[in-house]
Amino acid sequence: MNTALDGKTALVIGAGRSLGRALSLALAGAGAAVAAQDLSPVGLDATADAVRAAGGSIRAYCGETGKGLPAGALMDEVLNDFQRIDLFFHCAWAHPIAGLLELDEWDWQRAFETNVTSPYLLLRLVGRHMQDLHGGAAGIFAVDAARPPVFAASQAARLALVRAAAAEFSAYNISVFAICLGDHQSISGEATVPPGDETLALARAVRLALQLAGSPTLPRQIVYRPNADPKPSSPE
Repeated sequence: MNTALDGKTALVIGAGRSLGRALSLALAGAGAAVAAQDLSPVGLDATADAVRAAGGSIRAYCGETGKGLPAGALMDEVLNDFQRIDLFFHCAWAHPIAGLLELDEWDWQRAFETNVTSPYLLLRLVGRHMQDLHGGAAGIFAVDAARPPVFAASQAARLALVRAAAAEFSAYNISVFAICLGDHQSISGEATVPPGDETLALARAVRLALQLAGSPTLPRQIVYRPNADPKPSSPE
């Protein structure tokens, strides 16, 4: 275990699925204490077990984050347990598959609540906390998608949120960035991949997240696409 992130606390949303699990393991392996959240305890418990088996520090928090009260309660719980949040990553999203003509209104609302409202609420909460810490880093994972329609629309809104937050938070030495994945189910919030079976694309995304989290300076870019360009250099 290295100590690049020693003494830091990382809040990971969607930690019970493939991407969040791989990220939690990598963060703990770099020395961070991990506050791991997911809606379901099944995958979340497996993540916590994997991190502890590797010698890392982790606490699990089960519940939703797409509404103000539970998002605030999660923040209070994590701060009560760890006293600080230095790093924040959002790896969760909903993926309704229906076309517009068949799409139920509830699925539309669920997708935007999970994919946009949840990162908005948590960015606002952790941003205020990191402002008091005089710095921090927040990474939002997103997907390049042209369909299904509600997924594509909510992912575009997710990236717009990141760009707006990055512009505002930079004044407080808080880096906000998006890591935009290809539309591969093997690294999405919907799929589960056992530890050790992650794809190369997932490994690249996690490696980039750690690199940005450990950087002492604000990132040159806002949106990164590691699968298209493993060593991004030009700003977007």
